[in-house]
Amino acid sequence: KGQLPPRTLLTMKHKIELILSGMKYKLSCICNGPDRFSISLSDDESNKVSTTVRVLSDGGYLIAIGGQSYVTYVTARNSASTGMRINVAGASVAFSPDYDPTSLRSDVAGKLVKKLKPEGAHVKKGEAYAEIEVMKMFMPLKVEESGTISWRQNEGASLQAGDLLAEVELDNPENVAMVSVFEGAMNVAGWTSTAAAAAPAPSIAKTRPHLAFRYALETPKAA
Repeated sequence: KGQLPPRTLLTMKHKIELILSGMKYKLSCICNGPDRFSISLSDDESNKVSTTVRVLSDGGYLIAIGGQSYVTYVTARNSASTGMRINVAGASVAFSPDYDPTSLRSDVAGKLVKKLKPEGAHVKKGEAYAEIEVMKMFMPLKVEESGTISWRQNEGASLQAGDLLAEVELDNPENVAMVSVFEGAMNVAGWTSTAAAAAPAPSIAKTRPHLAFRYALETPKAA
């Protein structure tokens, strides 16, 4: 009562990072309509792919992209320890968790109660560096690799899942395998420039005018 929903519910553009086969893809996803989305690389939004996503009655998703449709299920929700697993048209796809020991983040929403290590202190692998409060319970957070800690949050700060608490300058960074960030053009059906994607395909406009009309209603005009 008396509370307003967060402004994040109105956000139409989201940054997404996925790791597949040792490669990190930094993506930008924009909601263009009730079930329409455009996806591009975060550092190059001039090229994108458009897709529609419809929720099925059994909890799955019907995804249309590049002229093809795929029934998709999320078989394992994204988590910091196991990553995410989905099933696309019968094929299993596993996205790896992002292992970056230089960034200390909270896996859950809560409150930073106490810093167990001061700024610039040396921390050992597996050592607790902070204590957070989650649903009136206190839990320690531990570092994954040894190094020197630099704080990015103050005690008493409210945290959301994924928020950066501190950074660690590793003692032996050469011993940690880091993923590579994808650069270049995506080899995805339907991947095209923004100008070319501004209008529905001619074949749709001719053979399915009702879909072209709905596309025009649901797609916001550029300012």
